[in-house]
Amino acid sequence: MDESIPIERLLYEAESSTLDFKQEGFSLTNQPDHIKAEMLKDILAFANAWRGSDAYILLGVKEVAGGRAEIIGIGDNDLDDAQLQQFVNGKTQKKIEFSYRVVLIEDKKVGVVKIPVQERPFFSTKNFAHVQKNLVYLRSGSSTDVAGPEEIYAMGKESSQTSVVLPDVSVEFADRNKRKLIGKETAFDTVYLEVPDMRDIPDFNPRRIDDTFPGLSMMSSYSAFSPSPRESYYRELVEHYFIKLSTQQIEFAVQNKSQMPLNDLHAQLIVRVPNSEVFLSEDDPVPEVPDSHRDLISTLHVQQREFKYYSQKDIPQINVEQLDDSFHIDLYFGKVKPQETIYLNDAVYFTVIKSVALDIEIKLFADEIATPLISTLNLKINVTNKPGSLEDILELHDQGCVT
Repeated sequence: MDESIPIERLLYEAESSTLDFKQEGFSLTNQPDHIKAEMLKDILAFANAWRGSDAYILLGVKEVAGGRAEIIGIGDNDLDDAQLQQFVNGKTQKKIEFSYRVVLIEDKKVGVVKIPVQERPFFSTKNFAHVQKNLVYLRSGSSTDVAGPEEIYAMGKESSQTSVVLPDVSVEFADRNKRKLIGKETAFDTVYLEVPDMRDIPDFNPRRIDDTFPGLSMMSSYSAFSPSPRESYYRELVEHYFIKLSTQQIEFAVQNKSQMPLNDLHAQLIVRVPNSEVFLSEDDPVPEVPDSHRDLISTLHVQQREFKYYSQKDIPQINVEQLDDSFHIDLYFGKVKPQETIYLNDAVYFTVIKSVALDIEIKLFADEIATPLISTLNLKINVTNKPGSLEDILELHDQGCVT
């Protein structure tokens, strides 16, 4: 096996701007033109793709979603590099640098077309089956498109420069409701309530129900539907305000200022936290405001609301993983067009108990980025300590505290 071709790694990847799988081999002998044209179109599209690493077409390999691709093999195929070079470059306006070779995997032959990054654009100078002359075909993710005038201009501009052009893309703090970018630095204030131990908070035990709710005494035969005191009400109320006032929702966006589209764009944020003073979650940790009394009907309504929420929740765009001394945040943006800004619908919830300044390391990945782009976000959290006795919490609640 050619060590310069990372076959084993490629077998575990999905089709993208740098990889394509074809179950069958390819031959220039006794093949209809539309089959030959498909190979020509694929090589053109990969040669024109926005990417930062080599592209590969693997022949005799079947993609397996979420797993290692299946080796089918191409059998005794008669195609060689010289034939394919002549076929492709005999139709293009300039020579495309690529290679074709056969490697042995699991005792089966697999054809490998390797296309390095090079100056673009490329196009066919003649019509051939469904390949049209003068069109710039472009691999975008796992599909092939036709490049527009702006993309073709950007290709030519890039090729005229001696250095490699990296995409101008950045992750920033954002306000998704206002569709506003905040920048790479932000700060917010939270409150740390000095609450008593939960074991020292008494049960909620109001007056008799028929005194608290006049007229309900006549419904004694329907006691299952009558409100009953929630003994844990005080404790749940204290917990609600303690977490609510110490938690801040942080939102993110990505801005692609470059002329190239970015496929499968995602970012990994590394937040190193001191001791246990900061906790992160992709789910809102603040419990709902408890009711002082419970009854069967309101319980059923709550269950119905929760079922509706979870059944309609979108696929998460954010995932948070806690490690020994840090949190890793994965942000998924998908395909980002040139000059496009994408605001994530999800957020990260920071719960803090002590003032802290965090330098958040960002690694940006995409099909078109050979080496992850590294940057930093700066987040400052100012915490104010306030008394949080049960009386203080009840006063906050009576005032309708919302922050």
